[in-house]
Amino acid sequence: DDYVTQNGGAAGNVSSIVSFSGDSASVIMTFQDEFDLNDSLVIQGLSIIPYAPSEQVDHLMISFNEGSSFNLVDEKDFYIGEISFKSVKENIVVKGGNNVGSFSSIRIEEKSIIPRLQSLVLNIPPELSVGWSEENLFSIESFDGTPGLVLAKLDLDNVAISPVTDQKLVIPFIGQNKMDPGDIIYINNLLYANQSVVSDPSIITYLGLEVADGIFIPDSLPSFLASSFFESEAGNSIINRGNLENFRLNNLLIGNDTLLYNRFGVEIIEPDDILSIKLPSEFSIHWSESVLSDFTIEDMQGDNWINNGILVALSESREEIIMTIESALQGNILSINNLHVDISDSLGVGYVNLEKNNTGELIGIDKYAIAVGIPTINYVQDNNLIWLDAQRSKILPTIEINE
Repeated sequence: DDYVTQNGGAAGNVSSIVSFSGDSASVIMTFQDEFDLNDSLVIQGLSIIPYAPSEQVDHLMISFNEGSSFNLVDEKDFYIGEISFKSVKENIVVKGGNNVGSFSSIRIEEKSIIPRLQSLVLNIPPELSVGWSEENLFSIESFDGTPGLVLAKLDLDNVAISPVTDQKLVIPFIGQNKMDPGDIIYINNLLYANQSVVSDPSIITYLGLEVADGIFIPDSLPSFLASSFFESEAGNSIINRGNLENFRLNNLLIGNDTLLYNRFGVEIIEPDDILSIKLPSEFSIHWSESVLSDFTIEDMQGDNWINNGILVALSESREEIIMTIESALQGNILSINNLHVDISDSLGVGYVNLEKNNTGELIGIDKYAIAVGIPTINYVQDNNLIWLDAQRSKILPTIEINE
């Protein structure tokens, strides 16, 4: 980067295009005008490429005589540290899960020659829509894999969520202890409280280790806010007229999260997963006893997946259709057709859910509701009499419709 921005009373007194010394250790700025007394100049936009951690504490130096000597030394330390921060595997947070989930184990290694960390601050980016859970309980087992001498430095009794934000977890060291070069810490079973909603956009982001105020070492592996693709072709509005049998719902579409699969090949729905399509619990509704008789699951090419990639069964309670995934869905969007339900004499609004039985995770919520109601239609007038020998143009009586 050879362009800088300038602010202050002397802005514009130096060229905004800079050059560099042959060893790239110095940046050369050319004055275009003299400074007046008490003028100030703020330079922004310079960047560095660090290639090794600091072996000693250094300071930036400024020369006004083309490098013959240094006229000013910055009071602030110039320090390059190196820390490895890596999750064992990618994290997938399911949108709208409203659950307590667990992040993958984290491995932290101090590679700095002059260590500075006196606490570990684990940061969840806000776009992931989760916070650290109050259910986190830390013990020696939480740091399984950490060498004993390193573990002895950690103040396990005072691990706490930051009072400023629930997206920071602070793991302090005892006294003046800090990580030494080569120290490795494993952190396991980190719980988060899922605060996301189904309408949140799919996100790719990174957990962070805060090494200074507002400065984060990003996780080497990404974290995803995602859900399976799961929605009806349209809403299901049902007029209640007592008990309904074999009422056909709109087709359901199911697939992996498009963003995750297309960019990273990550599948939320995998072979050997057991999924349940669960009806809402807000009113009395069950899958029809014969729902599987003409039930089909087809891809966009019209190929049927039942017994050819997916096994299906009806739960004893008829509240769930259970699907055992035998073949990878990959980027396919499947249409689940001929879904019939029985509805008892009840009213309500609810949503069909998709649950992964292996983990107990809710991985999809239909964005369209099943709504059962009793609208009424009334004539506003007490009586509505029409005579054949009156005017030929007739006005229909006023009608009132109540939801």
